[in-house]
Amino acid sequence: MTGSADLSEEKLAQIRQALRNHLLFTAGKGGKRLNLMANNMSNFVLEGFNFSKASLLFCNLSYSNLQKARFRDADLTNSLFVRSNLANADFSGATLDGVKFHFTDARDAKLDGSTMRQGSMMIFPKSEAGGTPVSQQAKTVVQVTDLSNSNFEGASLKGAHMSNCILRNANLRNVDLTNANLKGADLEGANLQGALLKGANLMNVKVKDAVLDLTPEVFDILRFNDDFVRHVDSVREINNSLRAHEKWVNSRGGDGQRLDLAGRSLRGVDLTGKNLAAMSFAGADLSGAKLARAVLSASDFTGAIIQYADFSGADLRGANFTNASIVFSDFSGADFSPLELRSGGGLPTRFSGATIRNSNLCGLGLTACPDDAAVCKDCDFNPVKP
Repeated sequence: MTGSADLSEEKLAQIRQALRNHLLFTAGKGGKRLNLMANNMSNFVLEGFNFSKASLLFCNLSYSNLQKARFRDADLTNSLFVRSNLANADFSGATLDGVKFHFTDARDAKLDGSTMRQGSMMIFPKSEAGGTPVSQQAKTVVQVTDLSNSNFEGASLKGAHMSNCILRNANLRNVDLTNANLKGADLEGANLQGALLKGANLMNVKVKDAVLDLTPEVFDILRFNDDFVRHVDSVREINNSLRAHEKWVNSRGGDGQRLDLAGRSLRGVDLTGKNLAAMSFAGADLSGAKLARAVLSASDFTGAIIQYADFSGADLRGANFTNASIVFSDFSGADFSPLELRSGGGLPTRFSGATIRNSNLCGLGLTACPDDAAVCKDCDFNPVKP
């Protein structure tokens, strides 16, 4: 169970006893419903624990292992989860008003029917010197529910009340948002690829730089959203430029125009199967981009942002990934072999200074973390053949 080093042994003992009493309560064997308002429960290991119907207002549950924990109908108003592990946790019917999830792993969690509206705190203003309040008139401070930078991939949020939530850069891939209320939510930079949006309320949402599937359903829901319209216009411009580039390649420079994608925002763009050999993607944002089976030999990805991107089956011979950030991306079946040069020799695929995490690199020519990468963790590679 452990717990924060800041807690005294006496306080830890009190929390442990309260947790034991709650288990008896949830099992219908007496005990007492858990009520731990404003407690520090960070760094706890409570995998699979049953918090159903518990009251955990203003609690700090950061850096805790809460995989498969059950929070059904619990009240977690204004609580804090920073880098917590909530994979497969069940928050069905929970009150999450004002909760902050930062860099939290909530993959495949269940949040059906939960509420994530604004929370509020009552503060009594103190004198300038501190001490007792200068007035008994409390001041209400609104606290918005913030789920920024958290991973909810595969989670179920059916019917969730999430109006005005902050979900910046959250991973919402393959999330079930059927009938969810996201009115006024901030989804800037969020990834919604594969999300189920049937019946969802996305009125007045912010979707600047969000990664969205351009399906008829998404068009129907967001057709009057200014951020979405600008995104569609950008995708249309890139596609037109690609056609001009293909003409330039096929005519050997006689027609069309050469394309340079360096520094461009290519979030969610579909370049599946395109011939983009020797293209510059230096400094580009390729989050959620689809480049499966694309020809990208000798292309430059220096300093590119590559998150949740699909490079499966791509030709990456001689590509340059120097200082690129590669996270949760799929390179299965890609060709990382050296590119044979007409002058003789080969141009290797380079990863100097790159950060590579949680990616599938089971491709040709790469059997382990590249020696020149700055960071390479939690990746899959083809086994070395005997």
